[in-house]
Amino acid sequence: MDYAIKRILRDKRELDFYNDSKNPMFVATPSENSLFLWNVTFNTSTFLYQTRVDIEIHIPETYPFNCPIIRCFNYKHECIGDNGIISLFNDDWSPAINLGALIITIISFFPNKINDGANQIHRTSLVKEELMQRVFINKVKC
Repeated sequence: MDYAIKRILRDKRELDFYNDSKNPMFVATPSENSLFLWNVTFNTSTFLYQTRVDIEIHIPETYPFNCPIIRCFNYKHECIGDNGIISLFNDDWSPAINLGALIITIISFFPNKINDGANQIHRTSLVKEELMQRVFINKVKC
């Protein structure tokens, strides 16, 4: 559990840096009661239908060796179960995946504003590239 807390705090530092940017695509914060429960709100301008999407990430005590449980509250999709659970990494989870990369993967799961011009696509690509580079750097350090 100590390793999980250290890893969550490291992921939190990265996400705090991103949350402080001028126009974040999402805001991710731990709940007031536990570091193992995170709330993520996506900026409505991120998605095609301008819909606010809220998810909750339950991080297991065995993180990063086991995949967090991702629950979506206000979006329906064929890949989201009736209970709101999104199963993205059940078979392909890797300890190298941090919370930032997980959230970026979730963003790509929802319909993005592909037709909104190169600016939106470029911004999404830059955020993905930055977070994936951090995942690679963290993987090399482990």
